[in-house]
Amino acid sequence: VEGRPGRALDALAQEPGSFRSMSVEANAAPLEDSANGILMIDVAAPTNILLDEPVKLTFEKGLIVKIEGNDNSVRLQKFLDKIEDKNIFRIAELGIGLNPASTLTGKNYIEDESSIGTAHIGIGRNTSLGGKTLAKGHFDLIFNKPNIFFDNTCIMKNGKLQF
Repeated sequence: VEGRPGRALDALAQEPGSFRSMSVEANAAPLEDSANGILMIDVAAPTNILLDEPVKLTFEKGLIVKIEGNDNSVRLQKFLDKIEDKNIFRIAELGIGLNPASTLTGKNYIEDESSIGTAHIGIGRNTSLGGKTLAKGHFDLIFNKPNIFFDNTCIMKNGKLQF
């Protein structure tokens, strides 16, 4: 995320007639080709399903190159393939949920991704986050109780902020 602005979303509209996202999170747009490795999502996918088993995503140079697991992984793959845009598979965001009043349900991704103790990777479009990817959509893939490191410094361990 070096060189990319971070954002804090607080869900508070400050002036009459203004609008804010309901998300309560901190997020940033990673460099588009920087993600390499495996991510296990275990809370919800953009198809509004609460996952009964984790879905394994393999990233290479910022792109999801493999989606593995049970029926949920097949549904996710089909959902993304129907969009017909290779950039929908590109990493777009890292977000950390900060709302202690939110509950994980699998029915409302805004509440799920805002829940304290969760994090999410956004894929697809990220120009509104300070990134460079244009895509036909943006979808968040949520995971619960993660360990997150920035430059070898743990900022979240088992879903608990370390500062």
